[in-house]
Amino acid sequence: MSISVNTYFVKAVRKITIMGCVNGRTEPLQGVYEVGVGEKFSILAIPDSGYWFDHFDVNGVWVDKNPVEI
Repeated sequence: MSISVNTYFVKAVRKITIMGCVNGRTEPLQGVYEVGVGEKFSILAIPDSGYWFDHFDVNGVWVDKNPVEI
């Protein structure tokens, strides 16, 4: 009798969605990013001329640090 065993591994990831913004942009740009659990991910807000950064909304939490580290 023969037995075959296949082993599969997946990386534990979380999805981070950067939504569009007006009067500025973010680095990285808007989109969906997969980040390994435990890995750090930074988002930098860059305002257009004549505007300044006020805050990020991270899952309903007001964050006034720029860049924000998720």
